[in-house]
Amino acid sequence: MKKNDIFMVILICSISLAIYISTMSRGVSYTDSGELAAAVATLGIAHPTGYPLFTIVGHLWTYLPISSSVIFELNVFAAFLIALSAGFVFLIAKLLIMQEKFDALWINLISATVAFTYSFAITIWQQSTSIEVYPLQILIFTLIIYFAILANKYNSFILWLITSFVTGLGFSNHLTTLFIIPGLFIFYFKRKEKGFDFSKQKLTTFLYLSIPFLIALSLYIYLPLRSSTFPLVNWGWVHRGMTEFLYHVQGKQYQIWMFSGEKLGDNISKFFGLMPLEYGYFGIFIGLAGIYKMLMQNKQIALFLIINFIFSFFYAVNYSIHDIDSYFSLSFIIFTLFIPFGIIFIFRKLNKNYLYLILILPLINLSINYKDVDSSHNYLVEDYTKSIADCLDDNAIIISAQWDYFNSSFIYYQNVEQYRTDVTVIEKELLRRTWYPLQLAKISPEILVKCKPQLELYSRDLENFEKGADPYTYRTIQFNYINLIRTIIDSNLGERPVYLTFDIIQQEPEIIKGYKLIPKGLTFKISNEILADKFKFNQKNFKRFIEMAQTPKSYLDSGIVNMASLSFLNTGRYYQAYGKLAAAIEAYSLSLRVKPDNYMANDLLNKLKK
Repeated sequence: MKKNDIFMVILICSISLAIYISTMSRGVSYTDSGELAAAVATLGIAHPTGYPLFTIVGHLWTYLPISSSVIFELNVFAAFLIALSAGFVFLIAKLLIMQEKFDALWINLISATVAFTYSFAITIWQQSTSIEVYPLQILIFTLIIYFAILANKYNSFILWLITSFVTGLGFSNHLTTLFIIPGLFIFYFKRKEKGFDFSKQKLTTFLYLSIPFLIALSLYIYLPLRSSTFPLVNWGWVHRGMTEFLYHVQGKQYQIWMFSGEKLGDNISKFFGLMPLEYGYFGIFIGLAGIYKMLMQNKQIALFLIINFIFSFFYAVNYSIHDIDSYFSLSFIIFTLFIPFGIIFIFRKLNKNYLYLILILPLINLSINYKDVDSSHNYLVEDYTKSIADCLDDNAIIISAQWDYFNSSFIYYQNVEQYRTDVTVIEKELLRRTWYPLQLAKISPEILVKCKPQLELYSRDLENFEKGADPYTYRTIQFNYINLIRTIIDSNLGERPVYLTFDIIQQEPEIIKGYKLIPKGLTFKISNEILADKFKFNQKNFKRFIEMAQTPKSYLDSGIVNMASLSFLNTGRYYQAYGKLAAAIEAYSLSLRVKPDNYMANDLLNKLKK
């Protein structure tokens, strides 16, 4: 690599990183952020597919003297990975157009413009704001593309070995590496002229390429080895056997959402709705022109990129999950790489003096996406999590299914920051997995001591369910599931306070039959206490949450705000049903402070005040 290229990569990475750090979250974010941060910090086992590369590299990163806050350090890690990927986008763009009859200054300008357009594309930029597995995966995608094009250009076996190794690393991080395999396969065997080369020599060489791939893939051995030491975060207990290991690394529990068709239309709409925010509007037309020019000039590379785009798009839109944006990353990266060809195609027909106009692309992205991406003042998850936990009595048990807003976040705060270590959270949905009762028994053995018969009945059904046995063999699974949870409650009520979040009351009403519930902040306590006349909740500590709740930026922001407002609304209903009208008014008022357009809370409050 030339000194000039090194300088440009450092410049692009540094500028991108500085802006990323200014907009990244300072604490735990939504969904898997807390659990992943805890797994990395404690060198544990994360949710499927385990992500051994991410866990190991992320853990090493925490030893850098960046901050006293582990979550801040790991959010910087995410920002650094995305910034580094921008540097490789510059190198790829330059590699693709360096044969064009433009002087070096223009080539660098075009490549840097493309890199910064990529840096401030909304989907890419959002991945830099908090710790997740996707920033590392995005970097790996750019590395694979860079080394593959380089290997093809110089017909270098060494560079193909590097490409194979990086691809193996990709699979040891995230299975979306599969998206790039069809394109890589065709790129390797496609002749520069017409046809494919499946000669004995080419096939033999291809077999040799499997060696570095398998070496990189062998990182998965980390999972059973580390699991057997019983780390604090030990998802899947994969050391139990090969069946459990494969169940985990294949992500079998998520496969029901693949090609289900449930969100196909929504995902396609979301993809094309994001396109203008990825390329500064005008970049879409420039990219389309670039596809045409690349097909005319280098069909081999064009085919490689187009197949990657189509396959990753087709696969992603058929995955029925709510946080699908990150799965579009490879398609967005690929389309970005058509833009430099489009720039040259268009401006060859114009005066070169107009070429500086391309700088508008990253500037548009920066200006239109900054506000929506900026998470530097978003403490909704932290404040919500701590507002729940602070209301709990000592040694409390809390049953919840609020993974996106509370459960995952609490895993980090409890295991890494040692916050409320006396509390035991029972994740209702994870209780549907064979490993979770084992982990629960390891962390809090006293909870399940009196539930052995119920646990054995339920575990027998659960084993058959996970093995894909005939449903007839586990026809009692839901009954035994509810019975186990109720037995956990009954056997612990005399010794430890037990709480529920509102979603449990909504989703599993059979769990609460016969219990008396007392509102406690954002939770309900199973108790025989006398209902107080005054609604007790520390609104002072909740003030920051209320301020941020007024301007939600994402569906997750809206979701956590709605959940908080709904919890207070139902607390008000509860007090009203028992004739505690002053307490009901306070709860309704707080529900409206969180979400002023909660029309039901407003209506109930107005009726009480009349």
